[in-house]
Amino acid sequence: VEFQHGGKLSLAQTVQPEAQYLVASDAGYGFRCRGEDLVSRGKAGKAFMSLGDGEQPAIFMPAPQGEVACCSGDGRVLVFAAEDIKALPKGKGVKLIEANPGRTALEAILPVQDGQAGKLSGERLAACRGSRGSLGRKPRGGAR
Repeated sequence: VEFQHGGKLSLAQTVQPEAQYLVASDAGYGFRCRGEDLVSRGKAGKAFMSLGDGEQPAIFMPAPQGEVACCSGDGRVLVFAAEDIKALPKGKGVKLIEANPGRTALEAILPVQDGQAGKLSGERLAACRGSRGSLGRKPRGGAR
């Protein structure tokens, strides 16, 4: 495999063409895409995620249904509907969670299943619900 100057491999993954995936950067931007949007027949490969200076890919996962919990580098959590994340074939995406200056905006995205995301549930999870792109909250007793 050959890369353009400064290019490097960050993930190799098998995808299903009809499946939906969620991709996001550590800057807190992300989008949903189909597996077929990620596949290239060309020898040069395919760029699909736009990153700013110093940004890194952070999330690649099957697109969850229902709600997601976005977890920041400083322990904040923002819970919102997964459907609020736009479906795009490529690009930067939409703001998922806001970053405090000098902090990593996004470290993990957890699907909310049966009223729980990681170790968060009940009132602690409900307190973190908000609008996509906002700052999120530090849950009582820890984020994950």
